[in-house]
Amino acid sequence: MWFVNVYDPSVDSEKSLFFEELLSLLGAVDVPCCIGGDFNAFLDLEQKIGGAVNFTIIEMFRKFIQEAELIDLPMLRGAYSWCNNLETPTFVHLDRFLVSPDFLSTFPDILQVLLMKSISDHNAVMLREDKLNWGSKPFKYFNV
Repeated sequence: MWFVNVYDPSVDSEKSLFFEELLSLLGAVDVPCCIGGDFNAFLDLEQKIGGAVNFTIIEMFRKFIQEAELIDLPMLRGAYSWCNNLETPTFVHLDRFLVSPDFLSTFPDILQVLLMKSISDHNAVMLREDKLNWGSKPFKYFNV
């Protein structure tokens, strides 16, 4: 299995080369893959509130996901992973996990969970398997 952490350039002119290199890397391996991180791109208008929209980057990101045959996992506990924290804020879903079909068949119950924001302008995103059974939970009572 491959786990790849990404940080896509925030400069639009550098995104095409980034997606080409990532696609080339993924095409060179035949193992289940999970790619996660800050893609600095989003997939549709519902994933952004405020600010300008670059439709070319949206299409570029969609094309990359389609050509790499990746799956964008469902997100729980929120829709936007980044905020610019200005008086008129912009909210965007930039951070995510993308998985290959064989990764998803190995872990069919995985999903991504948006965590609470701390000091960063990004919310952390956690990859979680939803149907883990850890057994019964012990109950303890202390009379103090």
